[in-house]
Amino acid sequence: MESQHDIRIEALNDDFIEQYKKMTFVNNEHDLHCAFHVLGKDLIIAKLTFDSIGFYMDDRVLTLDGCEMTVAGNVGYAYNCMFNRGKASDYLKEEITKQVEQLIADYEVKL
Repeated sequence: MESQHDIRIEALNDDFIEQYKKMTFVNNEHDLHCAFHVLGKDLIIAKLTFDSIGFYMDDRVLTLDGCEMTVAGNVGYAYNCMFNRGKASDYLKEEITKQVEQLIADYEVKL
């Protein structure tokens, strides 16, 4: 039988998990690791695609707006979209994935 202390600790852990599932603003390394642990890489990429999460770290800012500016400023992407029927959304998804993988590598996030 579980003690009251164990039940309380388990309830707190459940609350923290729900908190990280609802998080929209990550600004420190601890929250970054917890967000990746709770949500996973694929869900974080999806949340970034829909602008429902952003990473404001000391050395970088990773948001949908920043990724859109990177894609919009790339002449190669614009050329492919205009003349080769490329989709800007595909390039945006590719850029978001690249940025998230770089964040994982730089902060040594374990998935």
